[in-house]
Amino acid sequence: KVRLLRAAPSLWREFRRPGGGCARPGGGHAASPPHLVRGRKNARAGAFRRGGKAAAEIRRLQRLFPAGNAPLNGRVCQIRLLCYNVSDNRPSALRRNNRGNRPMMKWEEKLRGWLIDHVLWLAWAAVLALGAFLRWSYLPNLAADLEFMNSTWYDAIREGGMKAALAPELLYTYSPLHLYLWRLESLLLPGVSTYAALKGCSLLFEVLNLIVVHSLLKTALPKEKQSWGCFLGCALVWLSPVMLWNVAGWGQTDIFYTLFALLAVLLLLKDKPQWGLVCLGVALAWKLQAVFLLPLFLIAYFAGRKRFSLFWFLTVPGVMLLTSLPMALIGESPLFVVNIYLGQTGMYSEITYNCPNLYAILGDALQQKQATLGMFSRTGLCLCVASLGVAAVQII
Repeated sequence: KVRLLRAAPSLWREFRRPGGGCARPGGGHAASPPHLVRGRKNARAGAFRRGGKAAAEIRRLQRLFPAGNAPLNGRVCQIRLLCYNVSDNRPSALRRNNRGNRPMMKWEEKLRGWLIDHVLWLAWAAVLALGAFLRWSYLPNLAADLEFMNSTWYDAIREGGMKAALAPELLYTYSPLHLYLWRLESLLLPGVSTYAALKGCSLLFEVLNLIVVHSLLKTALPKEKQSWGCFLGCALVWLSPVMLWNVAGWGQTDIFYTLFALLAVLLLLKDKPQWGLVCLGVALAWKLQAVFLLPLFLIAYFAGRKRFSLFWFLTVPGVMLLTSLPMALIGESPLFVVNIYLGQTGMYSEITYNCPNLYAILGDALQQKQATLGMFSRTGLCLCVASLGVAAVQII
């Protein structure tokens, strides 16, 4: 048996020569270490000469273990204990791990290597499974909006069409795109319960939203960071408590406009701002909250890599008006979405409700009647606008 503690081509070249020694890192040669071969005398006498049986076995070892024992930049990568039977030319059945304290079977070593090579895919599967389980556990929850608003409108659409949902006593306050989608869903899924249909549609949009997030991160990140960056970003979105409660818990429809808003950003990163503005118009046709994305396109107009005309911004209200045209078929105004949004601004006077974000400092600055509180509100309004303006100028 030949016991090798360090398997490196530089050592093999030295031992193939009669009287060869081990090259020192700083230059020169040292005598052959006695722990590399059994017997110092045989090494010095040229037992590892070129063409000898021991040299052939060492070359065979080099072919068997090229990855784990090859040197990098002249340095030995790793110290391993390799037992090799010279007489029958068979490697031993047991190899030892890096510490050399436990035997590792072949199947265990292969399994360990497979787990290391596929750890990212396993992490993807674990995150997706965990998110799916959480959403399944949230499905029995019923929020007030879902129980008294969305489900009421959906049942009316299922029984009497879109016109029935616009009855004055039902107080419909959503955009016409919700009517189109729910009408289509009621025709395709007539036997599905109301709550299952509403939450199922939102969950489908959430899956599409995750795909768009992955494409967005892959486009924004450099190639060497795409694998880890896409996994981390998608995991944060998929396991976000906001997403879990809003879609699976409350059954809200905010994911509808979020999907098209992210598509608008993705197209903007791909130097397609015109199509990005079209997607922004669709997002605004779903919900008015997408208007907060409009400053991003204004910055891209001044500082973007691809120039586009200012008239392309007219596609945003144009798409919104196009979504209202089918409402004329049921006797409603072609400006239905505009009337809905004007009514929403009158119903919800606060810019934020119970959320500690940047816009919370605005308060009731435009409607404040008390002088002292109005001063603080106006100060907060000015500071907010100034901060956003400075950020925009810096980016431009």
